[in-house]
Amino acid sequence: MQPRSAPPALRRSPNVGGTAAVVVLVLVLLAAGRVVQAPSFVDQVNVVNRTPFDLNVQVNGGHPGDAMLVTVAQPGQTTAVNDVVDQGTTWVFTCSRGGVPAGTVRMTRSQLEARNWQVVVPGSVDEPLLATGQRPAP
Repeated sequence: MQPRSAPPALRRSPNVGGTAAVVVLVLVLLAAGRVVQAPSFVDQVNVVNRTPFDLNVQVNGGHPGDAMLVTVAQPGQTTAVNDVVDQGTTWVFTCSRGGVPAGTVRMTRSQLEARNWQVVVPGSVDEPLLATGQRPAP
């Protein structure tokens, strides 16, 4: 019986295409991480509602399509809302009830800061609500 010889060593060529794809993917993910950042928040916004209506209050940064519900402001009360997404230099608060638009308050960030992050719902929001037959909350 003859001694067996070792099989010939296989030489592998580096997979340049696969390595390049992984490097490109890592770079894209790093770039995306810099572009997509978590939003900043304002610690607290106080919504003063002196009207007899409970109101849905939304906020946006001047782009109505980006509005988000902040709170339901209770009638005759100040509602504190914690951790509100920072809207930037322009803050637009929109009040509604039962799908009826009731009014808008537009403020700059500087105005909000000067007022200690307090928004006062205008008394005029009653008018469109009463005109559609809505009655104040009991």
